[in-house]
Parts: sequence; structure tokens; C-alpha cells
Amino acid sequence: ELPNVRFFGHQPYEALPAWLERFHACIIPFKINVVTQATDPVKFYEYLAQAKPVVATRLPELEIYREILYLADGPDEFLRLLDAAVSERDPQLRDRRLAVAGENTWTARYERMDSAIQRTLPAGPPDGRAMADSILFVCPVLILGGVEVILKNRATELLRRGCRVRLIAMEEAGGQVLFENSGVDSRVCSS
Repeated sequence: ELPNVRFFGHQPYEALPAWLERFHACIIPFKINVVTQATDPVKFYEYLAQAKPVVATRLPELEIYREILYLADGPDEFLRLLDAAVSERDPQLRDRRLAVAGENTWTARYERMDSAIQRTLPAGPPDGRAMADSILFVCPVLILGGVEVILKNRATELLRRGCRVRLIAMEEAGGQVLFENSGVDSRVCSS
């Protein structure tokens, strides 16, 4: 019904970068609720990978990026900021967005997690016990697909190295399905 709105239907994931390239600005118009208050939207990083201006509802997880995106507190401000984003022509903002995107690839996130895990593992058991006696407790929030893959790959590697791995997911049934039949002791706790 709107002359400037067209629906193209479902598009394959591989085609999305070509579609995104045509955008002048990107939006994340989330309704604020308990779920979105804890959401770090993956699409934000996808938008940054093409240095696009982003207008988003003010989400706590996006606050740290307030200098490279537009955060709106209501519908009127969202529209005003969208106009500003569409007219933006700042090459420094573009470069900063690309830098942030580079710091937040799945590989970069994996490397940070892997480094933290490596720092917590002992170089060797001080009492001569075998590595099989070591237990790694991981408390992830299993919301983002890439994080699930990273954790599963890391847990599989630790199992291969002889560690006993216990994954404790801090949500309802979050980690159990992911690690079903993997050899990982997967538990769910409520807090």
C-alpha cells in the first residue's frame, strides 16, 4: 500500500551482503522488553561490516557504540535520527565502523574466548594428576548461533585433549540440546 515500500520475500543468507550494499542506512527498531534489554543484535555487526550508519532503539548492549551509531529513545527521535543517518557522509565514522566490525568477527570473538579459557587451564596438574581429572566450568549465554558453534568447537577440542568438560548454561535448556550426544556434561541452572 505504501509507494516507497517493497517486499522482496525471503532471501538466502548468502545474498544478504549484496542487498545490504544498497542500503543508505540500517535500522534496529526493537521494542524494549526484558529480552531486548539483554540483546546484543548480530545484525548490528553485519551492518558495521559494510560501514553502514545504523539507527537503533536504545539497547543497553549498544550503548558502548553510541559514537558510531544513532540511538533513539522514541519513535519521533528514531525518525529524526534516520534522516540524519541517511544524509551522513563522514569517512571517519565509516572507518571506525569497519574497525569495530573487525574486532567483532566470530573469529575475533573465538580468539578472545579461547585466550580466556587457555589462561584458566593449568599448564600441567601440580599434583601429577592426568588432564582427564580437570573440569572446565563454562557459563555461557547461548543466544547467538556463532557463540554456540564456538563453544561446541572449544568443548570438543578440550575433550580431545583429555579434559572432562562441564557446561552450565544460565538459561532454560539452552546448552543441553546443543551438546546432546557430544560427551559434554551439560547442565542447566536457574540463576
